Amino acid sequence: MRVRWEPWASLLLLVFALWLVPGEAWATALRIVQDRAYRVGVFLVVDALVENISPRRVDGAEVSVEFYTFFDQLVSVEHTVLRPARIEPGQKATLRVATPNSDSVRKIRYRFTWRENAEQFQNRPEEEKPTWR
Repeated sequence: MRVRWEPWASLLLLVFALWLVPGEAWATALRIVQDRAYRVGVFLVVDALVENISPRRVDGAEVSVEFYTFFDQLVSVEHTVLRPARIEPGQKATLRVATPNSDSVRKIRYRFTWRENAEQFQNRPEEEKPTWR
């Protein structure tokens, strides 16, 4: 009995192709376009511009701004809502947080939470390097 490999090979290629296609929700729907950290009195203030790079509307967009030492030890976390909290594809929003200033803070990272079609998502854009102070 001979086994024909053509149908099995094409089925295997189809499974591989579907596995590599991203799902409907993008893990990187929001990204930092521009950010700035500066000191105001005893506070460290972070202003940033965030862009929706997904093809869908983002609702209820929130961000946690994480402050780290040079050796990746967490110093503090501040939470805020993006303005506006509903961002259409290609649109931008802003954020501002303030935390007590610490001379040990050297890196700033962002963690986003949002909803798309009543489903909640979260990401931490690891491909983006942390902001250095």
